Amino acid sequence: MSNSNTNVSIVNVTVVNSQTVNLSYSTGNNPPANNNGNVPEREGQGAATISYSSGVAGWSVCGYVVTGAVPSDMSISTVGNSVVIRDAATATTQEQLNFSLQVKDAHGHVYTSPDPLVINVPPK
Repeated sequence: MSNSNTNVSIVNVTVVNSQTVNLSYSTGNNPPANNNGNVPEREGQGAATISYSSGVAGWSVCGYVVTGAVPSDMSISTVGNSVVIRDAATATTQEQLNFSLQVKDAHGHVYTSPDPLVINVPPK
């Protein structure tokens, strides 16, 4: 992940069924985020923060579900209408954070997305 913070915005929400949505993402204000929401680290860079929020009217980010372990040098939390990932950039092995974003529509119904991921690369 790059040294600077990256803010990734949801730019499209497609309802698949009563529980699932597909999300499209901006590339963030500090790429390397891509339109599937994945954010790889850049080798040799320092600590960083990534936030995911909704840019779609009537939709807000309300939570997340982590699959597997959270890398030892990372944390994930919900802050307001965003999910925020903090990376201390102290990893000694390559890991990744797999998670699903949860979004809420204007009626308060919560949907879960397929998971984006953050690739956690140790500094060199």
